[in-house]
Amino acid sequence: MVQLLSSSGTETGVPPLTGVRVLDLSALGPGPFCSMLLADFGADVIAVERPAPPHPFDPAKSLSRGKRSVVVDLRAPGGAEVIARLADAADVLLESNRPGTMERRGLGPDVLCERNPRLIYTRLTGWGQDGPYRDRAGHDINYAAIAGTLGVIGDDRPIPPLAMLGDLAGGSLFAALGIVMAIYERTVTGRGQVIDASIADGSALLNLTNLAEFNAGIWAGRGRHILPGSAPFYGPYPCADGGSSRSAPSSPSSTRISLAPLGSTTSISPLSLIRRTGPNCAKESRRFSRPSREPTGPRCSPMSTGAEHRCSNSTNSPTTLTCGHAPQSSPRRMVR
Repeated sequence: MVQLLSSSGTETGVPPLTGVRVLDLSALGPGPFCSMLLADFGADVIAVERPAPPHPFDPAKSLSRGKRSVVVDLRAPGGAEVIARLADAADVLLESNRPGTMERRGLGPDVLCERNPRLIYTRLTGWGQDGPYRDRAGHDINYAAIAGTLGVIGDDRPIPPLAMLGDLAGGSLFAALGIVMAIYERTVTGRGQVIDASIADGSALLNLTNLAEFNAGIWAGRGRHILPGSAPFYGPYPCADGGSSRSAPSSPSSTRISLAPLGSTTSISPLSLIRRTGPNCAKESRRFSRPSREPTGPRCSPMSTGAEHRCSNSTNSPTTLTCGHAPQSSPRRMVR
């Protein structure tokens, strides 16, 4: 993920968010993932859980690393006051309710920030605090649809992303960034802020690559552009050792490097390949993949590829969790 190192390359002793207390009232995935990231960097996170029987699949449970927890029934008499007292001693409050819910419980920013002027009140919701969709329910697939990312994948019908990109990248990461910026701002002003983080807004920002293709005039339509693998130089191809080679050159020279293991030194313009669709695109794809099926074809092992050859083994989720011995993940402690 992110390692904070000194100028000599050694890890710094104290995590940067040490001493920052976060009160997490959120549920499901985006909020707990955001607070887990803050805990990873030293924040003291108190997760407020609802009194409910255990659920066989509760996303928040898998995101509880480094947190403390307390059970509070907000609907019970005195429950809201318990939260208010916890917020009095907090630096950050994180909530993911629909707009107006916290205000109805007497826990809106107008109340809690009056009691604790240094409080950073973070609202992480699907659509944000205003706009015609603010009160709508939604999931990751809904935000991806509105952001335009859902409509660019697939040939027949849109295909949902296989990871929660909207919730976790468009929502959690931007909310965490907003919190860190507000903490820095507080060192100057001495006061907290209210953060309005919209998952739909963040998801739209993640779509910039596709928008750049459109603005450059190289957009060929849904399913026929770079990221879905329509461009021959950007996609998985079988290798002789069973791995998958993924090549993503951004200049003619890197295209030449990508083709070198295939026995070619031809320099091909990536822009011309992007614009090739239909038979021409298929012809180039066959050119990439045909040698890979041979026993002497390119191998995906890092030892058998040069530093400039973009090649990776395609793994599944269980393999990722058990790959602590891998040459790259082990020294970086990706899995601990």
